[in-house]
Amino acid sequence: MSTKYAVTFAEFTAKHYIQNFVKQHSELRWKLTATALRALCANAEESMQGNKLMVVVEFEQLRLCELDFAVAGTGLSPRASGCRAIALINKHTQNAEILLVYHVTDIVKKGNETDAWKRIIADNYPYCAELVKS
Repeated sequence: MSTKYAVTFAEFTAKHYIQNFVKQHSELRWKLTATALRALCANAEESMQGNKLMVVVEFEQLRLCELDFAVAGTGLSPRASGCRAIALINKHTQNAEILLVYHVTDIVKKGNETDAWKRIIADNYPYCAELVKS
């Protein structure tokens, strides 16, 4: 039997990025999208095996994962949409915290996307700073 993770959205991403999705697409579309993101993270082990959650960094019981997603009703594929989420999966506590949801253009003005989200994570989640340095 696989592990089910308790999933939460971090307050930072709710204040800074989720509101952009709601403004651009509608609250209903965002709620449907958030439900899908929660389901993917709640079933993290299966999502990793199915290549929907990609482990970027793993250290002891922690996994920092990236996933592509599309806002419900847009008709875009997750990869083509340019929407990404970064989740911290804690195997010990069986919690998954969605630290960041963003559209690529929200965080990358120039340079590397991974470097951009790692900087945001390090600046806003002190408990992840060492994890994103690796």
